[in-house]
Amino acid sequence: MLQIAHRTLVLIALVTLGSCSCATPGAQPSDMTTAGHAEAAEEHGAEAAEHAKKYDKDATATRRVLSGGGAELVCLDAPIGVGASARCYGYEQYNPTAHHLASAERHEKMSRDHAAAGVALATYEEGACKLFEPKVRSSCPLLGQLERVDRLPKGVRLTPKAGVNVDAWQAHIACHVAFAQAQGASDMPVCPLGVTGVRAEAAGNVVELTSEDAITAAKLLTLAQLHAE
Repeated sequence: MLQIAHRTLVLIALVTLGSCSCATPGAQPSDMTTAGHAEAAEEHGAEAAEHAKKYDKDATATRRVLSGGGAELVCLDAPIGVGASARCYGYEQYNPTAHHLASAERHEKMSRDHAAAGVALATYEEGACKLFEPKVRSSCPLLGQLERVDRLPKGVRLTPKAGVNVDAWQAHIACHVAFAQAQGASDMPVCPLGVTGVRAEAAGNVVELTSEDAITAAKLLTLAQLHAE
């Protein structure tokens, strides 16, 4: 059973690291829910469309540019201390709407990145929860199932009661973690599996919940103890 939970949670790590090779802020799968990424993709798509409408490929304008000197240049006396006896300028043609094209391309890429992250999250949830109906995915699988909760340096170890179907229990935990990351929702706000940044791994018949953040790790212990009997 170790492989079921471990593979599921390694998947989100790989998705997070590999789905977006750009530096789009907030576009890693775990940065938002599936709905959040869809909304961000739509917003950036709208921004891209607005900039695209303002770009005119035939627009031209003239601007003065600094040059090193030469024929057909305008040279002005330089202020004392500038380090040169004169400043010479030439002229060039440019497209004054080019920045809109650049902005449209940038927002289009951000939209694609968020859309890809949303797909990755949805795929992650479906892979982890293929055996569970939607209403079961949102339910916290800890209540009434725990024999004990032990503190770990970065979180907690959960030991199920005797008689609990360990395979089903661990699979439900893996599913609920995926559901919480993708949907950002749980029918139990005190369920430690829905805490942002939690990592769940099975080790034999127990499950370890950990976080690299010390405050989050402490929160996992507090919440898990609420479910122990």
